[in-house]
Amino acid sequence: MNNTNLIETGAKKMDKRQNKYYMLGQEYAAKYDNIRTAIWHMPDDQGWEMASDNTSSCWFSAGFFDKMPEWVETERYGEIPPNGKSKNHATGEIEKGVSTLYGIPKSRLWIYEMWYKNEKPIKIGGWNFGHTGSDGETLLIDCVKIG
Repeated sequence: MNNTNLIETGAKKMDKRQNKYYMLGQEYAAKYDNIRTAIWHMPDDQGWEMASDNTSSCWFSAGFFDKMPEWVETERYGEIPPNGKSKNHATGEIEKGVSTLYGIPKSRLWIYEMWYKNEKPIKIGGWNFGHTGSDGETLLIDCVKIG
């Protein structure tokens, strides 16, 4: 397990909250074999804090399974949603992160260009935990606008 605080990945470091939950996940992984058991033994204040913030649970899981997410810089159409979660236009379903163009095959980009014909994509950065949206797009967590 990697026990370094403020772990750097690429050109981006985790912030204090991200680092806290990643390291907490690693700490609980050393004590428990199963993530559900680990969460069950978590003090109420930590459990509630993590349960109320989906991104903190992503960081905890990443630490528990010792899988560092990748920092990705890409584009998306529209501003980053204030709650950090995109909404599927077809179903109204809230996604588990921010929809991006990262990993979309060029053969499918025309769909987004047609849907957002009067908009230009913006550049964003965020953490890739391997989540995909309901349209198959890559979802990023803890996104920021670049530039």
